[in-house]
Amino acid sequence: GYVLLTVQWCMDDVLLLRCFGVLCATSMSIFLYCQPVPLMVPVRFNMLFIAINGLYIGRILGERRDLKLDDVEQMLWDAGFNAFLTKVELRDLLAQGRRYTAEPGMVIAQSDMPVLHKVMVLAQGGISQTSHGKTIASMEPGDFWGEFQLVEKTRNTGARHKLTTLFSAKSIVVEWDAEELSAYLARKPVVRQKLQELWAEGLNLKLDRRNADANERAYVDILRGILCNGQIGETEYAFLKHVRQVHKIPNQSHIDALHELGYSEKDFVELVHRGRWPWWLRWMNI
Repeated sequence: GYVLLTVQWCMDDVLLLRCFGVLCATSMSIFLYCQPVPLMVPVRFNMLFIAINGLYIGRILGERRDLKLDDVEQMLWDAGFNAFLTKVELRDLLAQGRRYTAEPGMVIAQSDMPVLHKVMVLAQGGISQTSHGKTIASMEPGDFWGEFQLVEKTRNTGARHKLTTLFSAKSIVVEWDAEELSAYLARKPVVRQKLQELWAEGLNLKLDRRNADANERAYVDILRGILCNGQIGETEYAFLKHVRQVHKIPNQSHIDALHELGYSEKDFVELVHRGRWPWWLRWMNI
């Protein structure tokens, strides 16, 4: 019994911990009951522990049972929710909101308008956030919008949106009223904790995408400055290769940058050849 008790507290999974708790209480009950004079008080307490653990084991198994998900649930499950929520928790969470399909260009929130007290998760499609017509950030399936209303209180009741948010493609979303979702999560502290972990992971992904976009925009500006000379010298070409390597800019982003500036890959190659040093300088390694 004490060996099982020691093993029990080495478990990370709550289900395994409670299963070992049942085994531990069972072994101790048998030992105490088989004494020359049975010790019934601790036996009864151990039976109580077995009953309590059995109840919670049943609840955990119920929450972890397998379900056949519908299309929207499956989209979010595949988008990363499977690493944080069970299928039962996901279905119950989505049941608290409403689902709808949005067309490209549909505005979610307008810049300088009062903050909308709603939370959304994108199941399919895309969302863009713009400022003065320039795209600042983009959202992909599995991303939340407005979730910060649930993790921090807005101090300024007159807060306004700083960016315009709109759908960039035909999209499927699930939307909740922020206050109703907050009340639901207050009743489900375990789900709330899991969602906070999911939001933290999502924030990291958003920052990674934003950094990647910033690097690509910087590469376009560097390329624009080099191409304005009408040729690409070997020093400039080596510098471009260094920038692409350090910031992990893929070849497709390089091609897109050329097209944005009005050049093709063939034009780029010709400019590189035009900027190469004469053969006799390369032979002398000058």
